[in-house]
Amino acid sequence: MTTSWKLWKNRCSKVFENKNQNIHFTVHSIRNLLKRCTALTQLQKQKTHQNWIAPEPNQFKINLDASFDNVTRTFGIGLIIHDSTGHCSGIRGKYFKGGIDAEQAECLAMKEAIMWVRNCGLSNAILEGDCQNVINSINTAKPCVHWMNQGLVDEIRHMLSSVYNVMVKHVKRSANTATRVIANSSRSDRLSFAYDHDILDKFLSIIRNDQTACQPKAMYKS
Repeated sequence: MTTSWKLWKNRCSKVFENKNQNIHFTVHSIRNLLKRCTALTQLQKQKTHQNWIAPEPNQFKINLDASFDNVTRTFGIGLIIHDSTGHCSGIRGKYFKGGIDAEQAECLAMKEAIMWVRNCGLSNAILEGDCQNVINSINTAKPCVHWMNQGLVDEIRHMLSSVYNVMVKHVKRSANTATRVIANSSRSDRLSFAYDHDILDKFLSIIRNDQTACQPKAMYKS
């Protein structure tokens, strides 16, 4: 596209201004413009990228995500729990039918995460998701979700009041990639599953990738 745009400009200069164009200068201009565009793209990626970070000492973290299909109205959710060493002590995937929208799916993923905290008897935990509307609605009194999902947000806020020292935090999608894989797998396979040990390799590999990018590097155990 850059090359075509430059050639079109040269053609216009010739037709409307009768200016002859130097082919070597044109090639140099195209290469220079491409380098500038590539550099700007890489800089933007660096600004928007966020790595997964292990929780603080004596703290747990549950990452959560949902994968919604607008055609079939089905969705899957993914959950991963880590301790402060970066050790993954379990994953969850759950399949649902008859969903409304992606926001509803994210709300249900949050509910599952809170119930997991309850069942494990955890305190001092962080629940991380990448749906900003849902996270903002939970953390503030200002509704940010569709009115149909506000009831779920109210229910989540009530559930959080019954667990000790559990906070909800928004992260960028790049810091939540492993749960996306789990949610996609649950939806596409139409399967609910839970692994506390012997986690499947297709999930372990993406979780390890998150750990590798984490600074400082966290220890990982399967």
